[in-house]
Amino acid sequence: MKRYWFKRWAAMTLCAAVCVAAFAGEEAEEKRTEGEKVTYFQFSLFPGLGVNGWRTWQYTNYASINLLGDVSKNERAFTLSGIWSAVRGDAQGLQVAGMVNYAGSGRGMMVSGVTNVVKGGYDGLMVSGLANVENGGYDGLMVSGLTNVVNGGYDGLAIGGLANVAGDVRGGQVTAGMNFSKDLMGLQLGGIANVARRGVKGMQLSAAVDYASGSVWGAQVAGLTSMSVGRVAGAQLSGAVNFAVDVDGMQLAGFTNVAKGDVDGAQVSAVVNVAEKVRGVQIGLVNVAEESDVPIGLINVIEEGEMSIGAGYDMMGNVMLMFRSGGKYTYGIVGAGYNHYFRYAPVALEAGLGVHAPVCKWFRVDNEFRYSAPLLVAGPNMGEVQASRYMNVSYSLLPFFRVCEHFGVYAGMTLNYMLSDSRLELPGLVDGGTVWQRERQDGVFGRTRESLFFGFAAGIQVLF
Repeated sequence: MKRYWFKRWAAMTLCAAVCVAAFAGEEAEEKRTEGEKVTYFQFSLFPGLGVNGWRTWQYTNYASINLLGDVSKNERAFTLSGIWSAVRGDAQGLQVAGMVNYAGSGRGMMVSGVTNVVKGGYDGLMVSGLANVENGGYDGLMVSGLTNVVNGGYDGLAIGGLANVAGDVRGGQVTAGMNFSKDLMGLQLGGIANVARRGVKGMQLSAAVDYASGSVWGAQVAGLTSMSVGRVAGAQLSGAVNFAVDVDGMQLAGFTNVAKGDVDGAQVSAVVNVAEKVRGVQIGLVNVAEESDVPIGLINVIEEGEMSIGAGYDMMGNVMLMFRSGGKYTYGIVGAGYNHYFRYAPVALEAGLGVHAPVCKWFRVDNEFRYSAPLLVAGPNMGEVQASRYMNVSYSLLPFFRVCEHFGVYAGMTLNYMLSDSRLELPGLVDGGTVWQRERQDGVFGRTRESLFFGFAAGIQVLF
Protein backbone atom coordinates (compact mmCIF):
# COMPACT_ATOMS: atom_id res chain seq x y z
CA MET A 1 0.00 0.00 0.00
CA LYS A 2 2.85 2.40 0.80
CA ARG A 3 4.53 1.59 -2.55
CA TYR A 4 1.27 2.38 -4.40
CA TRP A 5 0.88 5.78 -2.76
CA PHE A 6 4.56 6.50 -3.40
CA LYS A 7 4.17 5.85 -7.18
CA ARG A 8 1.04 7.99 -7.30
CA TRP A 9 2.80 10.82 -5.47
CA ALA A 10 5.82 10.61 -7.80
CA ALA A 11 3.64 10.83 -10.94
CA MET A 12 1.77 13.85 -9.65
CA THR A 13 5.05 15.51 -8.69
CA LEU A 14 6.43 14.90 -12.23
CA CYS A 15 3.35 16.42 -13.84
CA ALA A 16 3.53 19.45 -11.60
CA ALA A 17 7.21 19.89 -12.37
CA VAL A 18 6.59 19.70 -16.08
CA CYS A 19 3.80 22.29 -15.83
CA VAL A 20 5.96 24.67 -13.84
CA ALA A 21 8.84 24.17 -16.27
CA ALA A 22 6.55 24.74 -19.21
CA PHE A 23 5.15 28.05 -18.07
CA ALA A 24 8.50 29.17 -16.74
CA GLY A 25 10.21 28.24 -19.99
CA GLU A 26 7.53 30.03 -22.00
CA GLU A 27 7.81 33.19 -19.92
CA ALA A 28 11.60 33.15 -20.11
CA GLU A 29 11.58 32.57 -23.87
CA GLU A 30 9.07 35.36 -24.50
CA LYS A 31 11.24 37.73 -22.52
CA ARG A 32 14.38 36.55 -24.37
CA THR A 33 13.00 36.64 -27.92
CA GLU A 34 10.68 39.26 -29.28
CA GLY A 35 10.30 37.58 -32.72
CA GLU A 36 10.38 33.80 -33.24
CA LYS A 37 9.91 31.60 -30.18
CA VAL A 38 12.69 29.01 -30.05
CA THR A 39 13.18 26.01 -27.78
CA TYR A 40 16.36 23.95 -28.06
CA PHE A 41 14.88 20.93 -26.29
CA GLN A 42 11.15 20.35 -25.91
CA PHE A 43 9.42 17.58 -23.94
CA SER A 44 5.68 17.04 -23.50
CA LEU A 45 3.34 14.43 -22.05
CA PHE A 46 0.51 15.55 -24.33
CA PRO A 47 -0.41 18.84 -26.07
CA GLY A 48 -0.52 21.70 -23.60
CA LEU A 49 1.43 19.83 -20.92
CA GLY A 50 5.07 20.31 -21.80
CA VAL A 51 8.00 22.67 -21.96
CA ASN A 52 6.31 24.98 -24.48
CA GLY A 53 3.05 25.19 -22.56
CA TRP A 54 -0.30 25.26 -24.31
CA ARG A 55 0.74 27.55 -27.23
CA THR A 56 3.02 24.93 -28.72
CA TRP A 57 2.17 25.83 -32.36
CA GLN A 58 4.09 29.11 -31.96
CA TYR A 59 7.44 27.47 -31.22
CA THR A 60 10.39 26.40 -33.33
CA ASN A 61 12.09 23.40 -31.71
CA TYR A 62 15.54 21.97 -32.33
CA ALA A 63 14.75 18.69 -30.59
CA SER A 64 11.38 17.37 -29.40
CA ILE A 65 10.24 14.30 -27.53
CA ASN A 66 6.49 13.82 -27.09
CA LEU A 67 4.90 11.04 -25.12
CA LEU A 68 1.70 11.24 -27.19
CA GLY A 69 2.12 14.02 -29.72
CA ASP A 70 2.51 17.75 -30.18
CA VAL A 71 2.03 20.63 -32.60
CA SER A 72 4.90 22.98 -33.39
CA LYS A 73 5.70 25.78 -35.80
CA ASN A 74 9.02 24.40 -37.09
CA GLU A 75 11.37 21.54 -36.26
CA ARG A 76 15.07 21.91 -36.92
CA ALA A 77 16.74 18.60 -36.06
CA PHE A 78 14.84 15.80 -34.32
CA THR A 79 11.25 14.94 -33.36
CA LEU A 80 10.09 11.74 -31.65
CA SER A 81 6.41 11.18 -30.81
CA GLY A 82 4.55 8.19 -29.45
CA ILE A 83 1.45 8.71 -31.64
CA TRP A 84 1.62 11.81 -33.82
CA SER A 85 3.77 14.76 -34.70
CA ALA A 86 2.48 17.89 -36.44
CA VAL A 87 4.75 20.63 -37.77
CA ARG A 88 2.81 23.53 -39.24
CA GLY A 89 5.81 25.01 -41.01
CA ASP A 90 9.17 23.51 -41.95
CA ALA A 91 10.36 20.13 -40.64
CA GLN A 92 14.07 19.46 -40.99
CA GLY A 93 16.05 16.45 -39.88
CA LEU A 94 14.41 13.32 -38.46
CA GLN A 95 10.68 13.13 -37.67
CA VAL A 96 9.48 9.85 -36.10
CA ALA A 97 5.96 9.01 -34.92
CA GLY A 98 4.16 5.84 -33.93
CA MET A 99 1.21 6.62 -36.21
CA VAL A 100 1.19 9.94 -38.08
CA ASN A 101 3.67 12.63 -39.14
CA TYR A 102 2.52 15.93 -40.62
CA ALA A 103 4.60 18.82 -41.96
CA GLY A 104 3.96 21.93 -43.99
CA SER A 105 7.23 21.34 -45.85
CA GLY A 106 10.66 20.04 -45.06
CA ARG A 107 13.76 18.07 -45.85
CA GLY A 108 15.30 15.11 -44.11
CA MET A 109 13.54 11.91 -43.05
CA MET A 110 10.00 11.08 -41.90
CA VAL A 111 9.17 7.68 -40.39
CA SER A 112 5.72 6.64 -39.15
CA GLY A 113 3.79 3.50 -38.41
CA VAL A 114 0.77 4.58 -40.46
CA THR A 115 0.97 7.81 -42.49
CA ASN A 116 3.26 10.68 -43.43
CA VAL A 117 1.59 13.82 -44.79
CA VAL A 118 3.36 16.89 -46.21
CA LYS A 119 1.39 19.91 -47.38
CA GLY A 120 4.15 21.54 -49.43
CA GLY A 121 7.45 20.30 -50.87
CA TYR A 122 9.75 17.77 -49.24
CA ASP A 123 13.29 16.58 -49.97
CA GLY A 124 14.60 13.33 -48.50
CA LEU A 125 13.16 10.02 -47.31
CA MET A 126 9.61 9.17 -46.25
CA VAL A 127 8.83 5.73 -44.79
CA SER A 128 5.39 4.67 -43.55
CA GLY A 129 3.51 1.50 -42.82
CA LEU A 130 0.41 2.55 -44.75
CA ALA A 131 0.72 5.71 -46.88
CA ASN A 132 2.84 8.71 -47.78
CA VAL A 133 0.95 11.78 -49.02
CA GLU A 134 2.79 14.78 -50.45
CA ASN A 135 0.92 17.75 -51.93
CA GLY A 136 3.84 19.76 -53.33
CA GLY A 137 6.98 18.68 -55.15
CA TYR A 138 9.09 15.80 -53.85
CA ASP A 139 12.75 14.92 -54.32
CA GLY A 140 14.00 11.67 -52.85
CA LEU A 141 12.71 8.24 -51.83
CA MET A 142 9.21 7.29 -50.63
CA VAL A 143 8.50 3.83 -49.18
CA SER A 144 5.09 2.69 -47.92
CA GLY A 145 3.28 -0.54 -47.23
CA LEU A 146 0.20 0.51 -49.19
CA THR A 147 0.41 3.68 -51.30
CA ASN A 148 2.41 6.80 -52.12
CA VAL A 149 0.58 9.89 -53.38
CA VAL A 150 2.31 12.99 -54.75
CA ASN A 151 -0.13 15.60 -56.06
CA GLY A 152 2.71 17.47 -57.78
CA GLY A 153 5.74 16.10 -59.54
CA TYR A 154 8.73 14.39 -58.02
CA ASP A 155 12.32 13.47 -58.76
CA GLY A 156 13.31 10.16 -57.24
CA LEU A 157 11.81 6.78 -56.43
CA ALA A 158 8.45 5.77 -54.93
CA ILE A 159 7.99 2.21 -53.65
CA GLY A 160 4.46 1.24 -52.59
CA GLY A 161 2.89 -2.09 -51.72
CA LEU A 162 -0.36 -1.44 -53.63
CA ALA A 163 -0.18 1.83 -55.60
CA ASN A 164 1.86 4.89 -56.49
CA VAL A 165 0.11 8.06 -57.68
CA ALA A 166 1.95 11.15 -58.86
CA GLY A 167 1.98 14.04 -61.29
CA ASP A 168 5.13 14.32 -63.40
CA VAL A 169 7.67 11.64 -62.50
CA ARG A 170 11.41 11.88 -63.08
CA GLY A 171 12.76 8.71 -61.60
CA GLY A 172 10.76 5.61 -60.80
CA GLN A 173 7.58 4.07 -59.40
CA VAL A 174 7.66 0.52 -58.08
CA THR A 175 4.66 -1.38 -56.71
CA ALA A 176 3.02 -4.78 -56.59
CA GLY A 177 -0.22 -3.12 -57.75
CA MET A 178 -0.67 -0.05 -59.99
CA ASN A 179 1.38 3.02 -60.86
CA PHE A 180 -0.22 6.29 -62.03
CA SER A 181 1.58 9.37 -63.35
CA LYS A 182 1.20 12.24 -65.79
CA ASP A 183 4.48 12.56 -67.68
CA LEU A 184 6.97 9.78 -66.95
CA MET A 185 10.70 10.17 -67.40
CA GLY A 186 12.22 7.01 -65.99
CA LEU A 187 10.72 3.67 -64.90
CA GLN A 188 7.32 2.37 -63.88
CA LEU A 189 7.43 -1.17 -62.48
CA GLY A 190 3.98 -2.49 -61.55
CA GLY A 191 2.63 -5.89 -60.60
CA ILE A 192 -0.77 -5.16 -62.20
CA ALA A 193 -0.67 -2.01 -64.34
CA ASN A 194 1.23 1.15 -65.24
CA VAL A 195 -0.65 4.25 -66.39
CA ALA A 196 0.95 7.42 -67.74
CA ARG A 197 -1.73 10.01 -68.49
CA ARG A 198 0.63 11.82 -70.84
CA GLY A 199 3.87 10.61 -72.45
CA VAL A 200 6.63 8.21 -71.43
CA LYS A 201 10.36 8.70 -71.80
CA GLY A 202 11.81 5.53 -70.38
CA MET A 203 10.16 2.20 -69.60
CA GLN A 204 6.87 0.79 -68.34
CA LEU A 205 7.13 -2.79 -67.08
CA SER A 206 4.12 -4.67 -65.66
CA ALA A 207 2.70 -8.16 -65.29
CA ALA A 208 -0.59 -7.13 -66.93
CA VAL A 209 -1.14 -3.71 -68.57
CA ASP A 210 0.94 -0.71 -69.67
CA TYR A 211 -0.92 2.40 -70.86
CA ALA A 212 0.28 5.81 -72.06
CA SER A 213 -2.11 8.54 -73.21
CA GLY A 214 0.70 10.18 -75.17
CA SER A 215 3.77 9.04 -77.05
CA VAL A 216 6.36 6.57 -75.78
CA TRP A 217 10.10 7.09 -76.25
CA GLY A 218 11.53 3.88 -74.85
CA ALA A 219 9.74 0.64 -74.11
CA GLN A 220 6.47 -0.81 -72.83
CA VAL A 221 6.72 -4.39 -71.54
CA ALA A 222 3.54 -6.07 -70.25
CA GLY A 223 2.30 -9.57 -69.54
CA LEU A 224 -1.02 -8.90 -71.30
CA THR A 225 -1.35 -5.54 -73.09
CA SER A 226 0.78 -2.54 -73.99
CA MET A 227 -1.07 0.53 -75.30
CA SER A 228 0.05 3.97 -76.43
CA VAL A 229 -2.37 6.58 -77.76
CA GLY A 230 0.47 8.18 -79.68
CA ARG A 231 3.76 7.30 -81.37
CA VAL A 232 6.03 4.56 -80.02
CA ALA A 233 9.69 5.26 -80.68
CA GLY A 234 11.25 2.10 -79.30
CA ALA A 235 9.52 -1.17 -78.46
CA GLN A 236 6.21 -2.60 -77.31
CA LEU A 237 6.34 -6.13 -75.92
CA SER A 238 3.35 -7.99 -74.49
CA GLY A 239 2.01 -11.46 -73.97
CA ALA A 240 -1.24 -10.72 -75.82
CA VAL A 241 -1.89 -7.35 -77.55
CA ASN A 242 0.09 -4.23 -78.46
CA PHE A 243 -1.61 -1.03 -79.68
CA ALA A 244 -0.06 2.23 -80.91
CA VAL A 245 -0.84 4.99 -83.37
CA ASP A 246 2.55 4.98 -85.13
CA VAL A 247 5.59 2.80 -84.46
CA ASP A 248 9.27 3.58 -84.99
CA GLY A 249 10.84 0.36 -83.79
CA MET A 250 9.23 -2.97 -82.86
CA GLN A 251 5.96 -4.46 -81.70
CA LEU A 252 6.27 -8.00 -80.32
CA ALA A 253 3.10 -9.74 -79.07
CA GLY A 254 1.88 -13.22 -78.28
CA PHE A 255 -1.42 -12.61 -80.09
CA THR A 256 -1.93 -9.29 -81.94
CA ASN A 257 -0.09 -6.11 -82.88
CA VAL A 258 -2.13 -3.10 -84.00
CA ALA A 259 -0.68 0.15 -85.36
CA LYS A 260 -3.39 2.61 -86.34
CA GLY A 261 -0.88 4.48 -88.50
CA ASP A 262 2.49 3.60 -90.02
CA VAL A 263 5.22 1.23 -88.87
CA ASP A 264 8.90 1.89 -89.48
CA GLY A 265 10.48 -1.30 -88.20
CA ALA A 266 8.89 -4.63 -87.36
CA GLN A 267 5.65 -6.20 -86.15
CA VAL A 268 6.04 -9.73 -84.79
CA SER A 269 3.14 -11.76 -83.38
CA ALA A 270 1.95 -15.34 -83.18
CA VAL A 271 -1.39 -14.55 -84.84
CA VAL A 272 -2.24 -11.11 -86.34
CA ASN A 273 -0.42 -7.91 -87.29
CA VAL A 274 -2.36 -4.82 -88.43
CA ALA A 275 -0.97 -1.52 -89.75
CA GLU A 276 -1.38 1.01 -92.54
CA LYS A 277 1.99 1.47 -94.24
CA VAL A 278 4.82 -0.80 -93.14
CA ARG A 279 8.40 0.13 -93.98
CA GLY A 280 10.02 -2.97 -92.59
CA VAL A 281 8.69 -6.45 -91.87
CA GLN A 282 5.53 -8.10 -90.53
CA ILE A 283 5.83 -11.61 -89.10
CA GLY A 284 2.65 -13.42 -88.08
CA LEU A 285 0.11 -16.00 -89.09
CA VAL A 286 -2.03 -13.20 -90.61
CA ASN A 287 -0.70 -9.81 -91.71
CA VAL A 288 -2.97 -6.91 -92.67
CA ALA A 289 -1.74 -3.62 -94.12
CA GLU A 290 -2.38 -1.01 -96.76
CA GLU A 291 1.20 -1.34 -97.91
CA SER A 292 3.81 -3.88 -96.76
CA ASP A 293 6.63 -5.11 -98.98
CA VAL A 294 7.90 -7.88 -96.68
CA PRO A 295 5.03 -9.65 -94.88
CA ILE A 296 5.96 -13.09 -93.58
CA GLY A 297 2.86 -15.13 -92.85
CA LEU A 298 0.55 -17.72 -94.29
CA ILE A 299 -2.21 -15.17 -95.04
CA ASN A 300 -1.31 -11.59 -95.98
CA VAL A 301 -4.04 -9.08 -96.77
CA ILE A 302 -2.05 -6.26 -98.36
CA GLU A 303 -4.05 -3.62 -100.24
CA GLU A 304 -1.10 -2.70 -102.46
CA GLY A 305 0.13 -6.31 -102.66
CA GLU A 306 -0.86 -9.38 -104.65
CA MET A 307 -3.21 -12.30 -104.03
CA SER A 308 -3.94 -15.27 -106.24
CA ILE A 309 -5.90 -18.51 -106.42
CA GLY A 310 -4.30 -21.27 -108.45
CA ALA A 311 -4.03 -24.95 -109.20
CA GLY A 312 -0.80 -26.93 -109.24
CA TYR A 313 0.63 -30.39 -109.70
CA ASP A 314 3.85 -31.92 -108.36
CA MET A 315 5.88 -35.10 -108.76
CA MET A 316 4.35 -36.74 -105.66
CA GLY A 317 0.96 -36.80 -107.37
CA ASN A 318 -0.62 -33.89 -105.50
CA VAL A 319 -3.22 -31.88 -107.39
CA MET A 320 -3.51 -28.78 -105.20
CA LEU A 321 -5.78 -25.76 -105.00
CA MET A 322 -3.61 -22.99 -103.54
CA PHE A 323 -4.09 -19.47 -102.18
CA ARG A 324 -1.07 -17.15 -102.33
CA SER A 325 -1.04 -13.69 -100.71
CA GLY A 326 1.65 -11.16 -99.94
CA GLY A 327 3.52 -7.99 -100.76
CA LYS A 328 6.10 -6.93 -103.29
CA TYR A 329 8.75 -9.43 -102.20
CA THR A 330 7.31 -12.08 -99.85
CA TYR A 331 4.08 -14.05 -99.70
CA GLY A 332 2.33 -16.92 -97.94
CA ILE A 333 0.93 -20.18 -99.30
CA VAL A 334 -1.95 -22.36 -98.07
CA GLY A 335 -3.45 -25.20 -100.05
CA ALA A 336 -5.40 -28.44 -100.10
CA GLY A 337 -5.91 -31.08 -102.73
CA TYR A 338 -6.01 -34.67 -103.91
CA ASN A 339 -3.21 -37.24 -104.18
CA HIS A 340 -3.87 -39.92 -106.76
CA TYR A 341 -0.96 -42.17 -105.68
CA PHE A 342 -1.82 -42.77 -102.01
CA ARG A 343 -5.13 -44.61 -101.88
CA TYR A 344 -5.60 -44.52 -98.11
CA ALA A 345 -4.44 -40.91 -97.67
CA PRO A 346 -5.86 -39.11 -100.69
CA VAL A 347 -6.30 -35.64 -99.11
CA ALA A 348 -3.16 -33.51 -98.91
CA LEU A 349 -2.63 -30.21 -97.06
CA GLU A 350 0.11 -27.68 -97.76
CA ALA A 351 1.50 -24.46 -96.28
CA GLY A 352 4.56 -22.38 -96.99
CA LEU A 353 6.31 -19.11 -97.66
CA GLY A 354 7.59 -17.61 -100.90
CA VAL A 355 9.93 -14.91 -102.15
CA HIS A 356 9.49 -13.03 -105.43
CA ALA A 357 12.59 -12.16 -107.47
CA PRO A 358 11.22 -9.66 -110.04
CA VAL A 359 12.96 -9.56 -113.40
CA CYS A 360 10.56 -7.54 -115.50
CA LYS A 361 6.87 -6.69 -115.59
CA TRP A 362 5.84 -10.01 -117.15
CA PHE A 363 8.50 -12.34 -115.70
CA ARG A 364 9.83 -13.20 -112.26
CA VAL A 365 11.37 -16.14 -110.40
CA ASP A 366 9.44 -17.41 -107.36
CA ASN A 367 11.27 -19.23 -104.56
CA GLU A 368 8.91 -21.29 -102.40
CA PHE A 369 9.43 -23.24 -99.19
CA ARG A 370 6.52 -25.63 -98.59
CA TYR A 371 5.44 -28.23 -96.08
CA SER A 372 2.90 -30.90 -97.07
CA ALA A 373 1.30 -33.85 -95.29
CA PRO A 374 -1.79 -36.05 -95.70
CA LEU A 375 -5.07 -35.56 -93.85
CA LEU A 376 -5.53 -38.91 -92.11
CA VAL A 377 -9.08 -40.08 -91.47
CA ALA A 378 -9.89 -43.03 -89.19
CA GLY A 379 -11.75 -45.88 -90.83
CA PRO A 380 -11.97 -49.65 -91.23
CA ASN A 381 -8.58 -49.75 -92.96
CA MET A 382 -6.70 -47.97 -90.18
CA GLY A 383 -3.59 -50.10 -90.70
CA GLU A 384 -3.27 -48.96 -94.30
CA VAL A 385 -4.01 -45.37 -93.25
CA GLN A 386 -1.19 -45.50 -90.70
CA ALA A 387 1.13 -46.90 -93.35
CA SER A 388 0.36 -43.86 -95.56
CA ARG A 389 1.85 -41.29 -93.17
CA TYR A 390 4.43 -38.89 -94.57
CA MET A 391 5.78 -35.33 -94.23
CA ASN A 392 7.48 -33.52 -97.07
CA VAL A 393 9.50 -30.29 -96.93
CA SER A 394 10.45 -28.81 -100.29
CA TYR A 395 12.19 -25.89 -101.95
CA SER A 396 10.81 -24.87 -105.35
CA LEU A 397 12.51 -22.69 -107.97
CA LEU A 398 9.65 -21.57 -110.20
CA PRO A 399 9.95 -19.23 -113.20
CA PHE A 400 6.64 -17.36 -113.43
CA PHE A 401 5.22 -15.81 -116.62
CA ARG A 402 2.41 -13.25 -116.40
CA VAL A 403 0.36 -13.95 -119.51
CA CYS A 404 -2.00 -11.04 -118.85
CA GLU A 405 -2.89 -8.74 -115.97
CA HIS A 406 -4.82 -11.37 -114.01
CA PHE A 407 -3.38 -14.68 -115.24
CA GLY A 408 0.01 -16.41 -115.02
CA VAL A 409 1.70 -19.80 -115.36
CA TYR A 410 4.73 -21.34 -113.66
CA ALA A 411 6.86 -24.50 -113.87
CA GLY A 412 10.15 -25.48 -112.29
CA MET A 413 12.22 -27.88 -110.24
CA THR A 414 11.91 -28.86 -106.59
CA LEU A 415 14.24 -30.29 -103.97
CA ASN A 416 12.43 -32.45 -101.40
CA TYR A 417 13.23 -33.96 -98.01
CA MET A 418 10.58 -36.54 -97.08
CA LEU A 419 9.86 -38.59 -93.95
CA SER A 420 7.45 -41.49 -94.54
CA ASP A 421 6.33 -44.75 -93.01
CA SER A 422 8.67 -47.43 -94.37
CA ARG A 423 5.60 -49.40 -95.58
CA LEU A 424 4.50 -46.56 -97.86
CA GLU A 425 5.16 -47.32 -101.53
CA LEU A 426 6.51 -44.13 -103.12
CA PRO A 427 5.63 -43.07 -106.68
CA GLY A 428 8.00 -44.22 -109.39
CA LEU A 429 8.95 -40.64 -110.27
CA VAL A 430 10.07 -40.08 -106.67
CA ASP A 431 12.24 -43.20 -106.74
CA GLY A 432 13.73 -42.05 -110.03
CA GLY A 433 14.71 -38.64 -108.63
CA THR A 434 16.04 -39.93 -105.30
CA VAL A 435 19.67 -39.00 -104.55
CA TRP A 436 19.79 -40.30 -100.95
CA GLN A 437 17.67 -42.58 -98.81
CA ARG A 438 17.85 -44.48 -95.52
CA GLU A 439 15.58 -46.15 -92.97
CA ARG A 440 15.50 -45.63 -89.18
CA GLN A 441 13.89 -47.89 -86.60
CA ASP A 442 13.19 -45.05 -84.12
CA GLY A 443 11.94 -42.31 -86.43
CA VAL A 444 8.86 -40.10 -86.35
CA PHE A 445 6.64 -42.91 -87.64
CA GLY A 446 8.43 -45.74 -85.88
CA ARG A 447 10.22 -47.46 -88.71
CA THR A 448 10.73 -44.38 -90.87
CA ARG A 449 12.16 -43.83 -94.33
CA GLU A 450 14.13 -40.64 -95.05
CA SER A 451 14.40 -39.57 -98.68
CA LEU A 452 16.08 -36.69 -100.49
CA PHE A 453 14.96 -36.31 -104.11
CA PHE A 454 14.56 -33.86 -106.97
CA GLY A 455 11.17 -33.25 -108.54
CA PHE A 456 9.06 -30.77 -110.44
CA ALA A 457 6.02 -28.56 -109.94
CA ALA A 458 3.81 -26.63 -112.33
CA GLY A 459 0.57 -24.68 -112.23
CA ILE A 460 -1.54 -21.68 -113.06
CA GLN A 461 -2.58 -18.63 -111.03
CA VAL A 462 -5.46 -16.20 -111.24
CA LEU A 463 -4.18 -12.87 -109.84
CA PHE A 464 -6.21 -10.18 -108.08
